[in-house]
Amino acid sequence: MLATSDLDVLLSHADSQQETVIRAAARAAGLLWLCRNTACRRDNPRSARTCGSCGCGKNGKPVGDIFPSPYGASPRRWRALRKAITQWCTEHNRPLPDGVTFAYWGDRDEDCGWAAAAPSFHYGGQQVAAPELACDEAVSEALNGLNHHSAPSYGGDMRIAVHR
Repeated sequence: MLATSDLDVLLSHADSQQETVIRAAARAAGLLWLCRNTACRRDNPRSARTCGSCGCGKNGKPVGDIFPSPYGASPRRWRALRKAITQWCTEHNRPLPDGVTFAYWGDRDEDCGWAAAAPSFHYGGQQVAAPELACDEAVSEALNGLNHHSAPSYGGDMRIAVHR
């Protein structure tokens, strides 16, 4: 299996014509995906959930919500989380992110739910860890409100778009 770093080395030794062929083959093999945002059209590694350049998802649209359960919580609960994140950013003089991903790697026996998840802010194509967000009381309360209908499972992600 060709790793992304091996692909980078291969591309660094290719001329423009060879690079076009290599990128097309890598996309066909699933090693790369092309951002569908027409203003971007940049190749991204298979493991990337968002474009490293513009921050859009694989569908070419801005960061959106990823609900961990098809039955999800009510829209009121999602609005409460958006509001808590926005207030936290304002109070801490942090720029408002495009979205926030909560990655859950905790033990289900702890019964902490999403409050134990590791948050990351999305700013365009950049993803920045924000562990201090999970310590906020209003954010934790909003996350706990989601546990009943959208309880996390090990390795699960939940993403909420903040700019709406």
